[in-house]
Amino acid sequence: MLRASSLALISITCVLAMFASPSSWLLDLSRIRNNTVHYAEYSSLKQFPVPVVSWRRPGLVGSEAELEKVKSTVIYPIINESVKPVSAIVVEFSPSDSQSIGLVVIWSDGDTRESLVSKNEKGEFDPQAYKVIFAKPVP
Repeated sequence: MLRASSLALISITCVLAMFASPSSWLLDLSRIRNNTVHYAEYSSLKQFPVPVVSWRRPGLVGSEAELEKVKSTVIYPIINESVKPVSAIVVEFSPSDSQSIGLVVIWSDGDTRESLVSKNEKGEFDPQAYKVIFAKPVP
């Protein structure tokens, strides 16, 4: 059983977390002292590296043609349509669902979105299916 003092501490911590400024979630650049990698604030950059794509369970991809379809109808359209720089995209194939893929998109400012993108009745990704990532409110 929790004591009253423990409950009070937990309550205060929760209230403070609710009112923490968004900048509290950001890393302090001055505290990063990596000698081999030079980091900069994302807002000061004019160019960004090509987004990283992490393929989860890539062995479940049926063929090179299917992989290319995912890139051409989902990955590249997200990158090309995004108004903010995309840092990474996680594509997840599921052994129990061959009719959709899971997507997590991570932008340079830390914003993330995730969704399932399903194939149509022909077994192909609809050319507009990727737009679910940009839907408001976040699906």
